[in-house]
Amino acid sequence: MGKLSNSRGVSRILVLAIVIAIALIVVVIVKSFNGKTDDALEDMDRQVQITAEHEARLLYTQNDLLEKMVYDAQNKTFVEPEEAVIKVEPYGSSEDHKGKYLLIIFGDDQKVTSKWVKP
Repeated sequence: MGKLSNSRGVSRILVLAIVIAIALIVVVIVKSFNGKTDDALEDMDRQVQITAEHEARLLYTQNDLLEKMVYDAQNKTFVEPEEAVIKVEPYGSSEDHKGKYLLIIFGDDQKVTSKWVKP
């Protein structure tokens, strides 16, 4: 009778080990999928940033008195930072940029930089 109870104990441990292994596999798959999704969202944000900086350089050649502007990605225009709080919907997609938009800073020698800011 002692052998029968031991075999049941082993089968329970085996089932528990299989359940834990399956749970770990599912966790790894979900983490992998989330990582790829966030990478795609970061790529989208990078494309918006590149577009904004290129358009800002063109605008700066026309008006070199600019200091800071917010890029409105929906309308593909630039807005004063004070107006942007009201007019521009935040468009950051990735985890780091969610709820933010791009502030374009015009420096000396036609240097254009950008940073993600909250409204």
